[in-house]
Amino acid sequence: MGSSSIVISRCDRLGDLILSLPAVAHLKKHSKAPVILHVSEYASAIGEWAVFNGICDAYFVDAAQFPKSYPKPQWALSLFHCNKAVETFKALGITNTMGPRSKLSAMWNYKKSISQKRSQVKKSEMQYNVDLVDELLNVMRIAPSNRKNKFVGLETLLLPKRWKPEYTTGADYLVVISNGNSASNWPMSRYIEEIESLLVKDQCVDVLANGHDASERLLELRNSKHVDNTKLRIIEKFATLESLIVHISMCRRMISSSTGPLHIAHALGKPVKAVYPRIPKVQSFERWRPHGYWHDAPIEWTNI
Repeated sequence: MGSSSIVISRCDRLGDLILSLPAVAHLKKHSKAPVILHVSEYASAIGEWAVFNGICDAYFVDAAQFPKSYPKPQWALSLFHCNKAVETFKALGITNTMGPRSKLSAMWNYKKSISQKRSQVKKSEMQYNVDLVDELLNVMRIAPSNRKNKFVGLETLLLPKRWKPEYTTGADYLVVISNGNSASNWPMSRYIEEIESLLVKDQCVDVLANGHDASERLLELRNSKHVDNTKLRIIEKFATLESLIVHISMCRRMISSSTGPLHIAHALGKPVKAVYPRIPKVQSFERWRPHGYWHDAPIEWTNI
């Protein structure tokens, strides 16, 4: 395994982590050292998923859980500046650290920080992550200028066999109607119109509610005079993140705002219809589009 390993950290939302996996795979492909992924507790299933697909060598949540079968890390890269990543790097005694200079505090928390003007939206979130990895490879003297480390993207992700579904069947469409925690969203009336149009076409529809406004939206759906609730299945939650991912794999298509389930569906090679706000910069489709997974499944998007 060599004399050291590399820690790469992404401890924010699920969708952001999924958009980071192509960059993690890019690092593993071009580095001779083992790559260990650091994730939040609620996203530990994504860590397992990444290891299963060969994207990284191992994953961990807290410094005390760093896998002892791998050598002590000498390099660490944070793809998103947060205190948890910084504290974990310090707890592991990693001296060579790098992160995005998105906040002034990053200049003091990493040995090397990279300026990325993400608010200008010149690239996708996925590409910004790859740029950070390329800079780390450069600092580690695996120079990107020779083009041998050209980014090629990920294939459709496969599921661990131990992951089991909560439902015996999927649907033609999985509609995620609520995402109040992380992104702008359609009004419920738009979702009702979309669901009604699918049911008229005899499409099988599952509706998933999440976010802080989920209960209110579900009540509006159940009370709607335009939707025959006997013809759809409402799923209020899944017991585990693994079972959510399995269910998405069982559905043919996804309609959702820019959130974790949308990016999981894209990583699984599912056609997606994405809802994005009319904000021209940081919340735009150009910045947060599904990106980095190479398959033929179409990506359709619309404004709120």
